[in-house]
Amino acid sequence: IASNAPLALVPCCHTRKCLPLGQRRNIRSVLTAQNMTLTDFLDLNRIQRLIQAGYTVVEEQIPPIITPKNRIILAIPSSHIEYSADEDEATAGVEALSATPLL
Repeated sequence: IASNAPLALVPCCHTRKCLPLGQRRNIRSVLTAQNMTLTDFLDLNRIQRLIQAGYTVVEEQIPPIITPKNRIILAIPSSHIEYSADEDEATAGVEALSATPLL
């Protein structure tokens, strides 16, 4: 995030150790209340941090035969996205992210 560079993230480490100490203590009750797995919770937090830092984020899946943790998070900072004058949507960067075949 600090480098403000486009990134592709294939999260594989989903442990409570990734959380701040305060969240570690009550994570089970949070997951139960939100009907989420720890994996989904941590990846959602990663995505939210990227969005808050000004990234446009696309979530994709790679074939599970490669890895059972097959989520891939693609993010591009707003400074790398070209906007069309006629559209509210980003055209170049985000379309390239979601159109690129993963395999």
